Amino acid sequence: MIDLQASDQAMSRRPHIRALLAEPPLGAYTLPILFAIAGLILAAIPLGPQLFGAGMDKDYPRWYEIGQVVLSGGDLHAVDMKTAFEFLYPPFAAVLIAPLCLFGPAVMILG
Repeated sequence: MIDLQASDQAMSRRPHIRALLAEPPLGAYTLPILFAIAGLILAAIPLGPQLFGAGMDKDYPRWYEIGQVVLSGGDLHAVDMKTAFEFLYPPFAAVLIAPLCLFGPAVMILG
């Protein structure tokens, strides 16, 4: 069984520990800062290899190509694609992808 009174006495002898536990290290902005850092890390995971050519292509080039077809008014199923597989998503997905393709392949990866 945990002795809470002994724990409180130990904490009262070390006020610096109580002060550390009382407030987050970055104040009121701790959670937004951690959220922003996590977002940057999660964005860098697909963006880094795609931009620096490490070979993790995934579907991003395919989505960019499909978005360009939609923006030019082409037919999704009549296009000779550079990749070995067809566009597997419904046409509505291609319409949602198209605006991201206006800003280039890097934005397509982040979008």
